[in-house]
Amino acid sequence: MGIKIGLILVVLVGLVLAWRFARLKQQIISDRQHYHRTMLPQQIRASRRFFYRTEIKQSPRLRWLMRLERVGLIVVIISIGLPWIVTPAPTPVVIVGMVGLLIGSVVFVSCNMLLNRQLLATTVVPDQPATASLSVTPKHFADQELRYFKVLNGLFLIAAILGALLMLGLVQNNEAVQRTKVVTKVSAANQNVRQIQRLAVGSQRLSSRAKMTLFSMYYNDITNKDLDTGSRYTYHVIHDQTVTWYVLMQDSEDDGVSFYYLVKEDGQHQIQLYRFNDPTGDKTALHGLVPAYTPYYQTKVKLGQLTTAFMTQRGYQYMIKKMHPGKAWSF
Repeated sequence: MGIKIGLILVVLVGLVLAWRFARLKQQIISDRQHYHRTMLPQQIRASRRFFYRTEIKQSPRLRWLMRLERVGLIVVIISIGLPWIVTPAPTPVVIVGMVGLLIGSVVFVSCNMLLNRQLLATTVVPDQPATASLSVTPKHFADQELRYFKVLNGLFLIAAILGALLMLGLVQNNEAVQRTKVVTKVSAANQNVRQIQRLAVGSQRLSSRAKMTLFSMYYNDITNKDLDTGSRYTYHVIHDQTVTWYVLMQDSEDDGVSFYYLVKEDGQHQIQLYRFNDPTGDKTALHGLVPAYTPYYQTKVKLGQLTTAFMTQRGYQYMIKKMHPGKAWSF
């Protein structure tokens, strides 16, 4: 939060100084108009721009500085947008953006400072005696311009450093997520899910298909099983007053249709996972809808914790394609 506030303050100060710099430019135009009363400010401004462009065209060094300045600015813009274009941004992308922002800013500021310093040197003249040329800049104005260039470029560098620190925070968050993914791998031997139970609660407003995807990934981690690639998986939803039941069924060519697992979600989005004692046995539970079942003990978690643990994993998109909605069941 402190970095964001600092960045906002730097931007605000920069805007104020840019406004004052524009006022200084207008004072220079007014000073030149004093010697050319028949010309409009727009004409004087256009004449000075033409002079600067001519100087740049005639000097290979100035042309290279201007090109490098533009390249640096483009790199800065791309680097700032990279973590937001690639979402969620992996750590290498964020690091590339952070390095690009710093390098591009240094290149832009260095070339901008050298370019403007040399252009000013071609136009500056002593305050006395007065010179009537449109292209010249009296020394006291040139000194002020140079100070503004230094301060504004310094603020640009500070803003770039603060932006890089914000990106560093994204890297640290990504590393935390990666550590979370590692610790949420559950042992099939002891069914240890305490790591998931300590996670922050993510989104709990999900479709039934998204929920079944998370349940299946959780089930796979607990049982150390993967879904059979040759089977079709269909889920059914049962609404029972304050709780909702989710049943996943497997249809394979070898074993036919069987019950795969059962999940109960209560009104507080607490999730309890169950296994069927006999996946193809008699339907004696839940008013004759499913076979008898037994809970996986000590595996109760919040739905939002499953979101945090699994939704960003690479296997999520594969798993959601395996989930096919069936008919809603009722008691």
